[in-house]
Amino acid sequence: MRGGILNNKRGVAMLAGLAILLVLFLLSLSVLLLSIKRKQTATYRMNQIKALSLAEVGITQALLDLERHADIDIDNDGLLDTDAAETDRDGDGTDNGTDPDADGDGIFFVDEGTDGDGNIGSLLSPVRLGIGSYFVETNTTTPANSSVTYHTITSTATYPSAISAISRVTRRITVQARRIPEAFNRHLIYARSLTVGAGVTATVNGNIYTPEATGRTLAGNYTETDITPQTIVLSSPISDYQTAAGSNTYGNGLTNLTFMGSNLPFANNGIQYFDLGTGTMIIGDSTGTNPTTIYGTLVINGTGVATVTIYGPTTIIPYQMTLSDNRHYTLPAIVSNVPITCDTTNGSITISGLIYLDPSIVTNDFTVSGAAPNILTINGALVARDIFINRDTTINYDEGIFRFPPPYFTDTVNNQQTVVLERGWEGWQLVQ
Repeated sequence: MRGGILNNKRGVAMLAGLAILLVLFLLSLSVLLLSIKRKQTATYRMNQIKALSLAEVGITQALLDLERHADIDIDNDGLLDTDAAETDRDGDGTDNGTDPDADGDGIFFVDEGTDGDGNIGSLLSPVRLGIGSYFVETNTTTPANSSVTYHTITSTATYPSAISAISRVTRRITVQARRIPEAFNRHLIYARSLTVGAGVTATVNGNIYTPEATGRTLAGNYTETDITPQTIVLSSPISDYQTAAGSNTYGNGLTNLTFMGSNLPFANNGIQYFDLGTGTMIIGDSTGTNPTTIYGTLVINGTGVATVTIYGPTTIIPYQMTLSDNRHYTLPAIVSNVPITCDTTNGSITISGLIYLDPSIVTNDFTVSGAAPNILTINGALVARDIFINRDTTINYDEGIFRFPPPYFTDTVNNQQTVVLERGWEGWQLVQ
């Protein structure tokens, strides 16, 4: 074979073919390896996203664990969780002794460890969810010269080999930072008793908190919580409102005061403090001739036989403060330690916001009287010792009034809000 294979045309063609096949093989291998790498990267990123979702689940459960542990009546049935008679804390129908999640926070006790500390699972024993897993660690710190405890919650998740971790710092919103109690559960009436006269239509579009529920007929969309009430008092006593009123103070302790029409002898805004002593106070025109509209918070202080009568047609709209950050606080419409009667004989009466008559005072009753077709309408909440509705009355839940009110009530028995007032406001705020 003269000249060797390189001089042989067939040999050259074969080598060229082999070279081309080698190049094609290498290109195909590169494409295959690149595809595999991209698939692995996409799978890892997808697993990372799923791991991040699992980590978010851990954060949410830790928050719920902390929140439920702070709640003193998880199922809101009127029995404290520590009461021996409370055999079903979360109200799911399963006895505490056999319920693997008796506090209803979605975390089995086997994974929870110490209830209420925000720790769920562990590095060596994480919570399994499908082919993924997660564990949560919560550390608490209280800065120097501060009463606020901060919780640093770190949730780490794996799915199945990708790892994601997120961290949140949270602080518990205290009673002073909450809105009006039970706005969430729409409790509108707090009283020792509620009596409705024969032939009278009393419409309550919300919930009632009173220990008795007999001998009366109600209309509307309402529910009742029939438990013995604890002592409910204003977080800010009348003396604080008097200080806030400043120069807006009327009466000298022995004065009979009458306010009607549009030309009121006081600033028609802000907090107004009235010192009745044993006198009387009349709001509105008993003849119905002069409609009366009052913008502001009426704080009424009196003793003994002092009384307040509100005649229709009258409208009372509470004072709303605007803070520097544009948040709004709606103060109560009326705060009183003397009984109040609303008379609708010659006109209807509309009061928006909270009406608070100190229920610890035996004579501090709220009474509705008058004649058809006029009615009393309360868009807010009513607190009194005893309530007597002898003329048509409607009490409504008003989201606009309840949106940004300040704290109103404390419980003097347990030095905290009552069981019913507590429910619904175990809020937590994410700091970062």
